[in-house]
Amino acid sequence: MAQTSISVPGINYAFPSKIGGTGTGVKIFPSLLTPTLPAVLQTAYTMQGQLFQITASGTMFLHGTSPTIIPTLQFGSSLTPGSNTTVSALTTAQLFPSVGANYPWSCQINLQGDNNSGIIQVFTTFWAANNVLSSTFTNTAITGVNWLGAFSDGINLSPVLPGFVFGLNFGVSDALNTAALYQYNIEF
Repeated sequence: MAQTSISVPGINYAFPSKIGGTGTGVKIFPSLLTPTLPAVLQTAYTMQGQLFQITASGTMFLHGTSPTIIPTLQFGSSLTPGSNTTVSALTTAQLFPSVGANYPWSCQINLQGDNNSGIIQVFTTFWAANNVLSSTFTNTAITGVNWLGAFSDGINLSPVLPGFVFGLNFGVSDALNTAALYQYNIEF
């Protein structure tokens, strides 16, 4: 499928984006270049009508009693999850067997949309962590999308195309919870 890949600048194994700490809401991975902003994958006009795949992978350390996790892809550009629209989230939180353990994780979400319909739909989803694979996600189509972008001042600024942020929802609030994002890219 992949002919072109768009990655978030700087994120890799040597320089991961990190989240963690207390709280049980979705924590969005920040940008490495501007940590007060999220790591956003911007779509490109040439992706219109094509199947494209978003991949996120990394590692996490889960602490607390009966730790769980829900991977979450959102449409938007905010570190505040409530300001974005959830596109895809694991339907039932994954329970992990050990307290205070490291786990690898990976998530792939295939999407497709076009400017005529203004819709981006979820095609398939996959999550793997601790050698457990799940494809049971709650998915929501994005509507009203302008793949051509929208000039915010009508003249000088570049179009703002749809973007996606990724986060994890720690089911147990614990100061020692952490996750690192090593890969975050779109392929089409």
